[in-house]
Amino acid sequence: MSLNVTSILLVGLGPEPAALAREASRQIFPDAVVIDVGSLAAARGRPEAPGTELLLLGEAAAAAAAEAAAVLDARGWPRWPVIVFGPQPLGPMVLPPEDWNPRAAARTFHAAVAAHSLSRENARLRGDLATISRRLSHDLRTPLMGIATACAAIGETPPEDGAARATFTQSIAQSSGDISRLVDRIGGVLKATAEGRPKERVPMANVVWAALQRLEVRARNLGAVVTQPPAWPEVPGVPAWLELVWVNLVGNALDHGGKPPRIGLGWREEPGGWRFWVEDSGPGVASQVVGSLFQPFDLLHRPSAPRGWGLPLVHRLVELQGGSCAYGARTGGGSRFSFTLPA
Repeated sequence: MSLNVTSILLVGLGPEPAALAREASRQIFPDAVVIDVGSLAAARGRPEAPGTELLLLGEAAAAAAAEAAAVLDARGWPRWPVIVFGPQPLGPMVLPPEDWNPRAAARTFHAAVAAHSLSRENARLRGDLATISRRLSHDLRTPLMGIATACAAIGETPPEDGAARATFTQSIAQSSGDISRLVDRIGGVLKATAEGRPKERVPMANVVWAALQRLEVRARNLGAVVTQPPAWPEVPGVPAWLELVWVNLVGNALDHGGKPPRIGLGWREEPGGWRFWVEDSGPGVASQVVGSLFQPFDLLHRPSAPRGWGLPLVHRLVELQGGSCAYGARTGGGSRFSFTLPA
């Protein structure tokens, strides 16, 4: 459960509750920025923050409490935990006047943010179920039909026609591989989401090496050239998840990085963490689909969602480690897919 509160938005608070809100925020969320946004409309117009924003409403704005609680973010999740300073019988959490002291306010802030985090996690899990039910019924159908068709064809092929039988056998192997990869991806992302793992110090060089080993035969068959820096940092993360991130990003570059693929791996230290990337020499990504490349896994059930699983899997695994993903076109052609990890 994430309680990463980055800002506290004040709407309609008088001088006394505003001062109380600032003191309580210093006690429970000392890194959060307290901002008087003036109105609910102004709060809605703000860009979505990377962490949680706590919305505090004064009695003058209490009528908008239900509306504020119903505001959703870009993923369709509740955008804010909402607290009303003053009596409010229904709707969001309330901090009544008799509890206007820093300690009680801090407890209420914490409870509201924790309940909000659970609500968002529930929305994520519902989205996962919707994605799995829709995608499994669709994405499994094609390889299963391929296997059934090949088996039927083998049954009708004369035993002496070894070439035809070999072709049908290869088709079965291809379809079986597609099913295996699909099950691995779904199982991996769901296990990561459901179980979670503590971070540890990870030598990124070891993780990258393991990922490249898994892709070695595929890269060799394509004649790919993969370059990487002479040294990698040690970062906080989950080794198994980071390996899957590299496998999917490098695998994506093998698929779309030109013929033969020329792939460059790299990293740099940034304020608060690190950025890692995979570059390729392919044709790049059409501008109209860039915005949906890292579609969250729990939104893959939407009709407009991209068909691939790899980048949504990367998005989920990086997100679970507190990072983010990005795409950028390379000067002169090609793509750069990157992800960040916080220090």
